[in-house]
Amino acid sequence: MAKIDNMDIKKKHFNEALKNSLGNISTACSKVGISRQTYYNWCEVDPEFASVLSEIKESAIDLGESSLMELVKEKNVPAVIFFLKTIGKNRGYVERIETTGKDGGAIQTEELNESQIRLYERGIKNIEAAAVARYKASLGEESGNNSMA
Repeated sequence: MAKIDNMDIKKKHFNEALKNSLGNISTACSKVGISRQTYYNWCEVDPEFASVLSEIKESAIDLGESSLMELVKEKNVPAVIFFLKTIGKNRGYVERIETTGKDGGAIQTEELNESQIRLYERGIKNIEAAAVARYKASLGEESGNNSMA
C-alpha cells in the first residue's frame, strides 16, 4: 500500500512540476525523478492523470495568447505581423493562399477524353516549337551582332 501512496504523491508532484514547466514533459519528469516512460505508463492507466497535460497545455496557450496581445497593444511590429498572419489570415493577411473547391471542399478533377488529350499535346508541341524558334532566332541575332563588331 505504501508503494501506491508513493506513486500518488509522485503523480501530484509531477502535475505541479508540469504546471511550472508549462507542459514540458521532460522538464517535469526530471524535477520529479521519473522517466518519460513512467509518465506515459501513468497516462495509459489513469485517464484523469492524462487529462491534466491537455489542460496545462491549453493554459500555456492562453498565456502565450495573452502575452502576444500585450505585444500587439504595444505596437510591437513582429508581434503584429505574426498576429495578422495567424489570427487575421481569414482577412487576407497571408503569405500563401490556400485553394479549395466549392464551399471549401476538395478541388474536383476529371479525366481528359481522347480529343482533349490530343488538343493538349498539340498545344505543348506548338509551345515547344515556338521556344525553339525563339532560341534559334536569339542565336542568329547574337552571331549577327558579333559579325558586325
